[in-house]
Amino acid sequence: MSPKISPETTAPQAICRLPQLLELTGLGRSSVYARFNPRSRYYDPSFPRPVPLHGPCQKRGAVGWRLSEVWAWLDAQAAKRESKGAHHG
Repeated sequence: MSPKISPETTAPQAICRLPQLLELTGLGRSSVYARFNPRSRYYDPSFPRPVPLHGPCQKRGAVGWRLSEVWAWLDAQAAKRESKGAHHG
């Protein structure tokens, strides 16, 4: 089991891997990849992009996400929800 991740306990440029990203966002794997696919109806240009963790000679390999970008995206989602709630209350 991975340790709990929170904004208070992680370095600003810390990287999380896909299982941690899924846990933090509550999204599934396919939903995550759909968020940054411009052809998907679930495309979200504000969703954090993966950072390659492999060497420059490899075309494919491990990726991760900057936790600071993930936290910022989650904060923005919460702000959208709160602003929508303010209009309906």
